[in-house]
Amino acid sequence: MEIKVQPSRDYLAEFVVLMNTMKARRADFNAGRRVQDLLEISRIHYKSLDCNKDMHTAWAGGALEISTIERLKNESKLEYDEEDGHVISPQVFIDGQPMGGADRVQTLLDSGMLTRIALRKVCPVCLQQRAPKSMECGCGAVFSEFMPGARTVEEALASDIWDYDDVSDEEEEEDLSSKKAHRHLLRGSSFMTSFMVRTTHSFDKTEKDDGMGCLEEFLGEEEEEDGEEVTRPVSMLLASDPLSLGRDRGDSELEDEDAVGSLPKYKTLSAAPAPKPLATLSGHLWKKSAGMLRLSPWDWRYVVVKEMRIYWFKSEADCPSVAQMPMDGGPNCKGLIDVSTDPVHVDSNEEPTLFTICPSAGKWNQETLDSRMASKGRIGTLGDSMKDYTFDCTDSEFSRWHWVALISQHIKNADRVRSGNVSGLVRSFAVG
Repeated sequence: MEIKVQPSRDYLAEFVVLMNTMKARRADFNAGRRVQDLLEISRIHYKSLDCNKDMHTAWAGGALEISTIERLKNESKLEYDEEDGHVISPQVFIDGQPMGGADRVQTLLDSGMLTRIALRKVCPVCLQQRAPKSMECGCGAVFSEFMPGARTVEEALASDIWDYDDVSDEEEEEDLSSKKAHRHLLRGSSFMTSFMVRTTHSFDKTEKDDGMGCLEEFLGEEEEEDGEEVTRPVSMLLASDPLSLGRDRGDSELEDEDAVGSLPKYKTLSAAPAPKPLATLSGHLWKKSAGMLRLSPWDWRYVVVKEMRIYWFKSEADCPSVAQMPMDGGPNCKGLIDVSTDPVHVDSNEEPTLFTICPSAGKWNQETLDSRMASKGRIGTLGDSMKDYTFDCTDSEFSRWHWVALISQHIKNADRVRSGNVSGLVRSFAVG
């Protein structure tokens, strides 16, 4: 049984798929079908071109296909097989830019970039942010449509009967056009956290990300005592590489070579002071699901980072008051990562909005896994024990930099708790 999934009007980019319906070239035919299926389940409307010349005379749209293929030839955007000289198929073009074949589309889909390209929020060539109405990118890519006004998504929606409407099921009830309604301000008094830094604090005020602020002046004029660091609250905008904030520098006086800009060197700790309570962050993120047979692998979740735990809920309405958050997140909590009991690290994905939380030992400890599976009412598998959690900051209230910087600070504090390098009072606060 074939199921037809309705394309979304929110995807503005023009997708053109050059394929071959000549079944004698079975590999090309199957690869073309694979590309079509990938775009369809992503709800992306596409316009197909057929390399099979016999099809050009078989229907009224053949003239448009011929002219479009000739334009691709004239612009040297077609790829040919070196052995037989035939046009390679399938080939995908997004807003006039060649993107490769089925494997490339699969890679973009797995990384979460395909839908962002379709929304015209990301350049299909350099994968950097772009304005939806811009006709060129800083990387030199020029955008254009091969078939403007022809075979539009509106025509496709009106010409067929679809098995899935705009809202397909409970997991997909948040439509792309309504995501911005979820945006809200950070609940709490301020977006501040405490970092362990030395008294030399010659930082420049630098605009970061989407202009959410700059470095604030250090508060107070505390003197540094022998062998101790002075803790002062600074804004989250401290470094260009937030992952460097979560690394344990130990006794090293060297700066992180991967960090961009100048970070202050950490002094040797001889008697670490008790850290101040960690800042809490709450907002929306896309969370990647491991579930199969889904229209999209991403779920829109409300995420709370508090006291070395990361909670997520289906919506903000399901989340209890952050100030009174129970340790297990309450009955509506969809998931929980407790970094105070499980050593974890944050991986910065090559994509500008993705980050992944992974168990440091390669798998979660058995107690954590049993608790997690009990809440789901099933038995854990090998895949569950090694599962990574990937989040996408697209449409979030905060950039990836802010999320990773704060989570890294919670992870660092958890590492100090497990190592016993905190006072009894702080240990009690940290684990409870």
